[in-house]
Amino acid sequence: MRWASALSRHQDASAALDQAIDAVRAELDGAPAHLVLVFFSPHFLLEASRIAGRLRAAFPEARVAGSTATGVAGRGEEAEDAPALSLVAAHLPGVRLEAFHALETERPKLKSGTRAAVVLADVFSWDAGTLLSSLDESCPTAVKVGGCASGGEGPGEHALILDGTVRREGAVVVGLSGAVAVQVLVAQGCQPIGPRYRVTRAEHNLVYEIDGVPTLEVLVGLHKKASPEQRERLKESLAMGLGVEVKSLRGELLAHTIVGLEPTCGAVAVGALPEPGQEMQFLLRDAQAAVHDLEARLAEARSVSTPPSGALLFSCLARGQHLFGVEGHDSSLFSASFPGVPVGGSFCAGEIAPLAGRTRVHGFTSVFALFRPAPDAMA
Repeated sequence: MRWASALSRHQDASAALDQAIDAVRAELDGAPAHLVLVFFSPHFLLEASRIAGRLRAAFPEARVAGSTATGVAGRGEEAEDAPALSLVAAHLPGVRLEAFHALETERPKLKSGTRAAVVLADVFSWDAGTLLSSLDESCPTAVKVGGCASGGEGPGEHALILDGTVRREGAVVVGLSGAVAVQVLVAQGCQPIGPRYRVTRAEHNLVYEIDGVPTLEVLVGLHKKASPEQRERLKESLAMGLGVEVKSLRGELLAHTIVGLEPTCGAVAVGALPEPGQEMQFLLRDAQAAVHDLEARLAEARSVSTPPSGALLFSCLARGQHLFGVEGHDSSLFSASFPGVPVGGSFCAGEIAPLAGRTRVHGFTSVFALFRPAPDAMA
């Protein structure tokens, strides 16, 4: 198994693709690529068909998938909010690949025996949670990882690539079976503020009451008790964690964006569909907490005796330079932990990874998928 990654900041799509193709070919050193993933900024959206066609021609033995993204990662670097293209290529002996595009009206399934799947979805045309539930039902043992395309402001403004074609809706899924093992690291980017509560009244995406008290009233109380520094961060860095299972007790929380406040009814609008009985907690996006959590996850990964051959990164739009003040933070930490291991990926409008026995859409996280050969698997 051999992986390669490249990142080009060239402002011309054709030149950027030339640079990236040359770089990954050099790293593969003559080995044919079986999987190629491409991520490119919205500046190259109109060149998506050309990108797909050229990659299909350049790597005829590979399944090719990709998406648009506001930021891309490759070669241990990250480029955000600027023209850029990332390319990941993998030589995967003993690994079988299946790839398909699915629309919202379909119930996509993975083949039995699939060990892992890379999922790239368009949030404007499909509820990613429904997609992931279908994939989990068809093959619950497979590790699903990926992200939602980003950079567009409405339907049709994202591009998904599968082999030589471009889609503007749905999802692209690449399944891997055979001699491959995937370890997923999910690094959170938030710290809790205040205690945990129970959702006692909710409708659609509005949380009206927690522990029987109007949600906004509780939030105002937290604001009064907060330090001056926390009060400033509450203005821009507030999120809501919701329990992944209704009626769970001190269980896992999934972070969601707070999209609005409703002063007339005391409700808080969140980017999810909360249910009465769920645990909830207010969260603050926090750079220091994000660093500590990623360092801990990387330390766990280093404890595995076999180093990864390559890795994919799917990071939240709210991380990167917006959280840390510099580009390349998470990629640099990964490269320091695993020198020489190729890593590439994108910044997403939702990161896809397992949590509490199911595949879910995360927020404010960096998700790393580490790929290793698994010679004991049936090829």
